[in-house]
Amino acid sequence: MTDKISTKLNTNKNGVSAERLCNGLAVTKICRVVFVILTLSLCLLLLTSCFLFRGFEYTGEYPELWSVTIGTIPSEAGAGMGTGGFNPQPFIIIIEIDNYGRVLFSYGNGFLPFFRVIMQRTDNNYAYFYTHYNHMADPRIDTGFLAAREQRYLYDEMIENLKIANNWNQPMSDDSEFDRVRIVRRRERGPVPEDILREAFHELLIFAERDSIPSWDSGRMRFLREDRYGRTIYVHGWLYQFWVTILQPDHSFDIDISFGELIGHDYQTDLRLLMEANGWNTPP
Repeated sequence: MTDKISTKLNTNKNGVSAERLCNGLAVTKICRVVFVILTLSLCLLLLTSCFLFRGFEYTGEYPELWSVTIGTIPSEAGAGMGTGGFNPQPFIIIIEIDNYGRVLFSYGNGFLPFFRVIMQRTDNNYAYFYTHYNHMADPRIDTGFLAAREQRYLYDEMIENLKIANNWNQPMSDDSEFDRVRIVRRRERGPVPEDILREAFHELLIFAERDSIPSWDSGRMRFLREDRYGRTIYVHGWLYQFWVTILQPDHSFDIDISFGELIGHDYQTDLRLLMEANGWNTPP
């Protein structure tokens, strides 16, 4: 009788014994601790990766294609984010070469979507490309046969439009129509002095309506590229949001026209309009 009473007292109204309930609570507590540890570890990994990306060196076969990628795609730091430890190499695969030497290639870092990029030509020191619309992001493939087929049609159309915009299989344009980037294996820091970058960064925070960051680090402003007259583009990214700053040849900037946010799939148009407003590739 005593055993039955004890069992009854140790059972809740749903018929769950106190022992099982305690065991369940213990497992839940352990799971929460494990979740917190994993979350903190992931944050630490991301922070560590950000610091390592700054000193990343591309060691692959195509430094000219890598240089075009990091000079034209604002979201790309240049390092991969896949398996193999910190800073694995990104994926670069040549897809097609036209009759005049243009190169269509794919770029991916192992985490974000792949891009398709077109380089016009290259020499010993520089890689050349059209100033706007030289790349596209792969459309997201949804599940299901019909959705995948629709995405394939969309992808084929986007590739064709990319080729048209970059004069695929047409006689090569004069170099004056191209932008260029220096062929490098490490991202350049750019020509703008750090004190001006710091000032521009704090003005950018005001433009973006973000809280001021007390500590300054030059890595917050990532150099994208420079035009023929010394204007420069710098990028600041936070998760999936990206802002750009364009500085004039004398390193001056105007809060009314020098800053812009790149939004959604049409960010290349946003960037083009900002570059035009700042006189990109026109004499000062």
